[in-house]
Amino acid sequence: MKLYRVKLRGFYDKPIGCCMVVATDPTKAYQIVRKWLDDKKYGFDKDRELDSVELLADDYEYPDTPHRLFLQNR
Repeated sequence: MKLYRVKLRGFYDKPIGCCMVVATDPTKAYQIVRKWLDDKKYGFDKDRELDSVELLADDYEYPDTPHRLFLQNR
């Protein structure tokens, strides 16, 4: 699992405009946010479009980022 920052085009001034998401890949991270927005019917379709996805941390022992992600075992 990886921690991503997902930024949307139309919500810069709202807390949902920049979301932190734990997902397996960047596409899945955006899909998680987009589904939530679609289900809640927030904004217009153009507001829900992806601006960027940034990898912040990885739970892998030797991550490609300078930050390690720790997840609690369930």
